[in-house]
Amino acid sequence: MDAYSSEFVEEEPPEINIFLRVIKTIPLRVKSTDKISDVKARFNESHSFGSECLQKLFYANNYLEDDKALSDHGITENSTLNMYLTTKSPDQIFIKTSEGKTITLEAKTWETIHTIKAKILEKEGIPLEQQVFFYDGRLLEDGHSLNFYGIKEQSTLHMVIHKHGIQISVSIPYGETIRLDVKKWYTVHDVKMLVESKVGTQKGYQRLTYDGQNLDDWMTLAEYKIRDYSVLKVVDMFEIFIACGNIFTLEVEGSDTIGSIRERIRSKLGALSEHQRIFFAGKSLHYQKTLEDYGIQKGSTLEVLTCAPSNPNYIFVDVCKGQNISLDVKMESTIGELKAMIQERTKIPRKKQRLSYLLQDLDRDDCTLNDYCINVGATLFVDK
Repeated sequence: MDAYSSEFVEEEPPEINIFLRVIKTIPLRVKSTDKISDVKARFNESHSFGSECLQKLFYANNYLEDDKALSDHGITENSTLNMYLTTKSPDQIFIKTSEGKTITLEAKTWETIHTIKAKILEKEGIPLEQQVFFYDGRLLEDGHSLNFYGIKEQSTLHMVIHKHGIQISVSIPYGETIRLDVKKWYTVHDVKMLVESKVGTQKGYQRLTYDGQNLDDWMTLAEYKIRDYSVLKVVDMFEIFIACGNIFTLEVEGSDTIGSIRERIRSKLGALSEHQRIFFAGKSLHYQKTLEDYGIQKGSTLEVLTCAPSNPNYIFVDVCKGQNISLDVKMESTIGELKAMIQERTKIPRKKQRLSYLLQDLDRDDCTLNDYCINVGATLFVDK
């Protein structure tokens, strides 16, 4: 070869070291211009796994195609490639849909979730963006392989089909109705979050109903068969105070009847006399009416008072853990006079009586019942 032609001879690229991680990491001497198929052939020269095995190479989570060179994939000196060996016989996995159908697919463990979705699209016509896969409780991301998630032959994946969104209406207390764009796979808890973001009603104080049915937080809209243009109702929950000697709270809704509140108080206290009635702002409440009917709102206080219909001037004194006595009094009677009446009826000395009403100590003997805002039918408590 003359000097002129030798100037145009292309120089051979230098050999570089790369590593193949199979079961163990194996070093290979290759050139950056070598194709992936050449790398596989060189591997087979010294590590034959038999003709029935297929080799799949990956670098930086990308599958390497046989006809591409190492340099095309940015593979340089001392890079490490991952090799997966699979049999030529097709592997099968199963896809169980949320509708209960099971789909059988031929798949290799090196294939990505995106590839599996493409196969489902080809076989079942379900768009890629509507497919969501789960395995062993984990959401599977498109870019990872089956092997990454430990999915082997004959494994079963679960697929939720996220169809296009729907629009629902949510009726809020006090007449407001809002529209929400949601997915059928949203949970009731998700919808409560959306309601909170729109109108500010905290999800902890919301109860959602549909067609008269209470909705559980962790059920989906699809499970309740909620479709386009369905109307959900928010039942706004709030706390009120119950004064019955001690004061405690109840979580209620505006549509609760006084009768249902009475039963809850009875359950809380263990007993409730037929003469004990519920009052709000000095007015006795009818059992069939609702809290809304009486304008009872968050933070309102209901009083449980004992009424003796035969004598409108009676008050009651709890002298021993629920043991009541009735006293015929006038609102102008003093606490001292009241203690004298209690001593006469119970033999408890005046000096040992400590009276209270609605958690307030009645410690001034010269004050009247009116001074302490004690009404007819009220129940006082004696501490000895």
